[in-house]
Amino acid sequence: MSRRSKFEVMADILRLGQMSRTRILHSSGIKAVLLDRYLSLMTERGFLTITTKGNHRIYHTTGKGENLLQQIDNIYSKIGQKSFSWKRWELSGHKYFAKPLDKP
Repeated sequence: MSRRSKFEVMADILRLGQMSRTRILHSSGIKAVLLDRYLSLMTERGFLTITTKGNHRIYHTTGKGENLLQQIDNIYSKIGQKSFSWKRWELSGHKYFAKPLDKP
């Protein structure tokens, strides 16, 4: 399996919409240390927000995050290629990966 770009990883996280860190970790397929860096960066930049539910932190994609995801998908459509993450989800058998949001 080839490596994903930073934009592909960010798009994978944004597609999940609303999930705990653990669910994002299992769905995104990246190491915990790297995921923490992405979550921190994306929260600082306003692409994600955090709410607390009991002892769990839930990450939510913001409107700004949805706009970024749309721009990333737009770039892939203009170059005539599905993003790597979509191929990965389609080939995964849907066992470990969350279904991406709002994709026809």
